[in-house]
Amino acid sequence: MDTRATPRHRARRPAELCAREKFEYSNSNTIALGLVIEQVSGRPLAEYFRTDLFERLGMAETVLPTDAAFPSPHLRGITEQGQPEGETADATDWNPSWGWSAGAVVSTIDDLEIWARALGTGEEILEPETQRLRLDSFQYNLPPATPERAYGLGLGIENGWLGHTGELPGYSTYIGYLPESQTVLVVAVNSDIPTPSGGQPVTAVADELKRSLG
Repeated sequence: MDTRATPRHRARRPAELCAREKFEYSNSNTIALGLVIEQVSGRPLAEYFRTDLFERLGMAETVLPTDAAFPSPHLRGITEQGQPEGETADATDWNPSWGWSAGAVVSTIDDLEIWARALGTGEEILEPETQRLRLDSFQYNLPPATPERAYGLGLGIENGWLGHTGELPGYSTYIGYLPESQTVLVVAVNSDIPTPSGGQPVTAVADELKRSLG
């Protein structure tokens, strides 16, 4: 039999959920968006980020790496991933390239403060109409969202705070912007080890800071 003339049939993985019934975050969507940016712009994503985002906003200490270099000084990240139960490892030099457009960017606290404000307001990076579309995109009625916490087009909201978390082995970050007071909150933790309740360590720190800010 000439198998070249025989169509290949692959088993399809069933959908994780049905449309309009539940929400589930996926890094794959942001990876796909990075590929779209490269196709539309005709440029590598690292170059596009540098010229159209970081330089425009004055984020001189932020880069999407194209090699294994890690600017110094930097925090050393601690993780339990891939380790025997109860043991930790230094993940500082682990290759983050798998994160690419979904989380491989290297930055500083000062630059993240700039990015948090830009993300929350859309200023300098988005047309006003696009920012309004994002702010109208929160799906409060889709589990696991609640009336206080939801996710939209690349942006989360919780009790009025607009922002996003980020996580790689050994590191977790949060940036937030509260429009009513124009407050910016940036938190970086050099660990991704879950809290006793199973949450991200950066979320626990950010929540405590939000309470202290009133």
